[in-house]
Amino acid sequence: MVFFIFLILLIFVVAVYSTILMSFQNYKGSVNAKEQAKLEDEQAAKEAAEKAAKEAAEREKILSPRRNHALAGLVALLLKSDRVVDGKEVELVLGYIKQHYEKDAKEIARLLKIALKINNDKFVKQSCLWLRETLSYAECLALTEFLFDVARISQNICKEEWCLLCDIMDRLGLEQDDIDYLSRKYSFFYSCGASAGSSGTASASSELAVGTNSQEGRTANAFRVLGLGTGASKADVQSAFRRLAKKYHPDTVQDENLKNILSEKFKEINAAYNLLIG
Repeated sequence: MVFFIFLILLIFVVAVYSTILMSFQNYKGSVNAKEQAKLEDEQAAKEAAEKAAKEAAEREKILSPRRNHALAGLVALLLKSDRVVDGKEVELVLGYIKQHYEKDAKEIARLLKIALKINNDKFVKQSCLWLRETLSYAECLALTEFLFDVARISQNICKEEWCLLCDIMDRLGLEQDDIDYLSRKYSFFYSCGASAGSSGTASASSELAVGTNSQEGRTANAFRVLGLGTGASKADVQSAFRRLAKKYHPDTVQDENLKNILSEKFKEINAAYNLLIG
């Protein structure tokens, strides 16, 4: 009798041990399977990232020359829009391009010099089409800011330049809010009917000097940067800042050249906000 009881207990212990051992092996197998799946997912993600980077590099290799050609053509149109190509202004523009387009500056400068020698008045449509196909909306916005800065490099935007910039904004598909903002921001430099080298330039330069050297001028300039009229309310300043900080954040673009442009604009927007809100 005792023997049978012992045998039953032994069988029970063996069964429990086998169950525990099997459960442990299943758990270990499950953990190993999860780790293996995780490793496979990580490897797949790495391969996908490498493939995407390779495709992006190949796409950039194809699109970059077209984009540079389009940019050089638009800058040339701006420089020639007032029928006078000033050598000093061209040098300033080349310096500005070198500052913001470090990688492609030489190529853009070469293309610009060629574009200035040919009749490319109908080039704006094709250029904007190329840019719209190859750039994101945020990049188109940054590029438009760059073109406005090129236009005002002589401290004055003449009527012909202004009309061309409005045409470019429309063809790049900018939203009306952004068109209105850029129009308000750069209207300070717009001199209807004036051309480079005229009294309009001297007037704009005088106002810039005031904006640089006096508290009143710096405050007025801060409102301009935010696209607001002088004396806008605190709520309007905060609302404009939030909208612009989101749109002009450097992380919204991938192109390194345009990222540098947005970074500069982002700092400008922050400085204007800090001056007005303090």
